Amino acid sequence: MPRKRKAPTPIYTDHISDTQNKRWKNKHTIQSSEDEDRIESDSSSLPEDEYYINCILDESESQYLIDWEGNWTPTWEPKEHASEAAVQAWEEKKQKGCLPKE
Repeated sequence: MPRKRKAPTPIYTDHISDTQNKRWKNKHTIQSSEDEDRIESDSSSLPEDEYYINCILDESESQYLIDWEGNWTPTWEPKEHASEAAVQAWEEKKQKGCLPKE
């Protein structure tokens, strides 16, 4: 069963309708490299190996640190599993200099 994660503070919600927010969430799904934690069920039609993400938090040479929607710990996932929309949002965030300083 797919698990659905909800962001503590949704991105761009001050000017996005519920319909637009749902479309944004649908574009920001990735395949999980972990087969465990398929506990939470959802009425949506997501395949079993895809989950909603909040955003990309960090990246390494071959992986992204994904902030999942809901009460899930961020995990490192292979870059090829990230959706184009999530990667595009991450690249825009990097270009704007909105990343936390280490």
